[in-house]
Amino acid sequence: MSVYASRVDMVQRFGEQETASLEDPSNIGVPDAAITAEALQDATEELNSYVAVRYSVPLPQVPAPLVRACCDVARFRLYKDRPTEEVKYRYERTVKWLEQLALGKVLLTFEPALTPEKLDEVSKPITPVSAKYTGGVFSDAALALMPDIQPGGLS
Repeated sequence: MSVYASRVDMVQRFGEQETASLEDPSNIGVPDAAITAEALQDATEELNSYVAVRYSVPLPQVPAPLVRACCDVARFRLYKDRPTEEVKYRYERTVKWLEQLALGKVLLTFEPALTPEKLDEVSKPITPVSAKYTGGVFSDAALALMPDIQPGGLS
């Protein structure tokens, strides 16, 4: 599965020093880029839980807002139990945006623009937005096989 952002995107947004310090949680001076890769993968999966409500994933291309959102979520995850106020704020703001995306109040735009056929294909969500089931849990035939409950116990 591809991710929406890379370590390079993290460095461009938050700087090499911050990214490297988050990759070295033990402060031994040896950053591990695999830590960031895992956080970006987790962030992508979290984003997909919102994106898939409105769009088929994987997307044919990654819109810039998803790169930004992925970086903010990954950064929040890398801070673990010690996020700064800014990191927490950016994460919460991203989640609110994702909720709006899932509700259809904001939309993703693609550059270059997708053809109408491709856009129609991408705009079909994996999960149904709503469904209606009118059947019961048990059929009448299954209910007929169950014993009647009488005031004195089962009959």
